[in-house]
Amino acid sequence: MLRAGTLAPRAARFRAEMGLPDSGPLVLSGHQVGFWHGGILTKHFASLAFAARAKAQAAWIVVDQDQAEDPGMRLPIRDGTGSLKSIRWQWGDAAGRIACAIAPVRPGKPTLQPGEMYAIDSVAAGVGDVASALAANESEPNWAAQVSAGAADLIATSAPPPRYIFESRLASTELFQQILDAMVRGGAGAIRCYNEAVAKVPGSGMRALDETAGELPIWDVRTGFRKRVLLADLAKLDRSRISPRGMLMTAILRLAGCDLFVHGTGGGGYDRATESWITLWNGELATLAKDLGGAIAPIAVATADLRLPLARKGLPTEAEIRRGVWRAHHAAHDPGALGDVAGAAEKSRLLDQIRNARKRQESPAPAFAALHALLDASRRTHAGRLSELRQQSEQLTAQRREATLAFDRTWSFALQPRQQVAALYTQVADAFAGDL
Repeated sequence: MLRAGTLAPRAARFRAEMGLPDSGPLVLSGHQVGFWHGGILTKHFASLAFAARAKAQAAWIVVDQDQAEDPGMRLPIRDGTGSLKSIRWQWGDAAGRIACAIAPVRPGKPTLQPGEMYAIDSVAAGVGDVASALAANESEPNWAAQVSAGAADLIATSAPPPRYIFESRLASTELFQQILDAMVRGGAGAIRCYNEAVAKVPGSGMRALDETAGELPIWDVRTGFRKRVLLADLAKLDRSRISPRGMLMTAILRLAGCDLFVHGTGGGGYDRATESWITLWNGELATLAKDLGGAIAPIAVATADLRLPLARKGLPTEAEIRRGVWRAHHAAHDPGALGDVAGAAEKSRLLDQIRNARKRQESPAPAFAALHALLDASRRTHAGRLSELRQQSEQLTAQRREATLAFDRTWSFALQPRQQVAALYTQVADAFAGDL
């Protein structure tokens, strides 16, 4: 699974510039800043598992040049009636800024209304843990570093924490500057190859560049806000204050920064476009890839659902709600769903008549009329059962909001009981240890 071969000198230099180990195999993963949900945390745990099996090291890239959500986190609470709700614990205002442009925060306690309480004890404990972790790391240079350090502190209570590097450091590397030079030389051709690669992977979530304007896959982040960079503007910019976009970032990291990159399901999709881009831009990038040791690092995909124990006994899942709503609607149009075998056979016969009439280019109206009469009679005969199904559908629909929150997989790991995080670490280690 790991990329084979010895580490090329240029790749070793890049890793040293990034603060990564510059010898031996390396497994890399990463994400935007935050106290992540369990699916993202699983990428870190999988990286550790792969690294342990391959006698490699592992690291995590913090995408601190991405636009930050408003600093804060969602919390599940119950109101005075016992209903499950979601509130946001707001720490500050991002206002569209990139994560590393936001100052450290020191949040106060979340505001709960009279009668409201945290949904479970681990949420209350998690709020205190997050506040303490942020306070302990408020000397960090920015919000991105503070939250990352705080998340590592909390992970460390249950499992090994990440070894961080920061995306904002990429701009200072020799390799990034060489790729920028290659884009200048490649001009419109480099942009066209990028767009062809995106088009080859429908559903990747990646946006094509504006070829007419000469848009490049990099951001200008000088002001703390992301701004697109055009080919014509590149010569005028301070190259230390620009940042690669997603595909370019992972291309650089997989060319030189690691020997295996662990994605979640989203990254595992868009990085197929990255691979295609490197192949299509077969001049400059191919030469760089050769100098960096040949093939790019392979990828693995890891994810998991880590849900809070919020569901009350008997609460239906979203799938059960959809089935119940569909069943009530379907029964009104299918006698067979109401146990009427003869009516189901007659409906099938009438549908055949309608199809055959259309094939013969005859009017299907008589068969349609008979079908509607059949369904009307079935609804009258089984009115009691249909009423029960409709009531069940309405009850299920009323429970949908609570079910959506109760079975949500995106609550922060910091709100989980610590033993749940430790159990996830063990499960991921067991699941991935044999895959190399």
